Amino acid sequence: MRMRQRGLLRYVMTAAAAFCCVPAALAGPPETYAGKPVRAEEWTISGGGTALFYATDDGFIPMSTDRVTINGAGPGIQAPRDGTAPSYVWAFALRFADDASPKRVTIEDVTGPEADTLVDQDDVRPEVVMAVSERGLSSIGGADWTTSSATRCEIARDNPCSAWIFRDGPYYWRLRLTIEYRDGSRETIYQGAKFETAGLRAQLGLGE
Repeated sequence: MRMRQRGLLRYVMTAAAAFCCVPAALAGPPETYAGKPVRAEEWTISGGGTALFYATDDGFIPMSTDRVTINGAGPGIQAPRDGTAPSYVWAFALRFADDASPKRVTIEDVTGPEADTLVDQDDVRPEVVMAVSERGLSSIGGADWTTSSATRCEIARDNPCSAWIFRDGPYYWRLRLTIEYRDGSRETIYQGAKFETAGLRAQLGLGE
């Protein structure tokens, strides 16, 4: 797996909101990212195993292979309005290489003891951006393929899906993305996401 320095991973916090499946091997991660040293961190994942994640002091860096870059991963927050509680869905943005032909994307939360499937989408077809010029219609590259979890979580202290927001200190998510391609190959990528829960509660107007 090769890491490309394409900017910090976007955590979505808006008011609207060969055939084996082992992780691809990292081939020389960058020594620095956004001017800060990169370190490898081994984290426990669902099922009792471990996986390597890469981070700086600011948080996890976006993972990338020759065929896909993770440009966004995080909760798309809907702020409270008209008396409704705040809520979120998981939102993701992946940029596939022009010669990549993804077929299926499965994204799991592997932070806890058991994996929780957030997205399982078949027949994936990334959009292609086209341009019209004097020479006619031509492709100018791909756009981010975006998806989100089907289930929305209402943010409340007694709701298990949002309990992490009310914990003290930063919260560290571990995500597993399994991508199947139309040529029959598959790759598994682990991506971390760090959230400052106190700041998020303040943004949403939630008391301590």
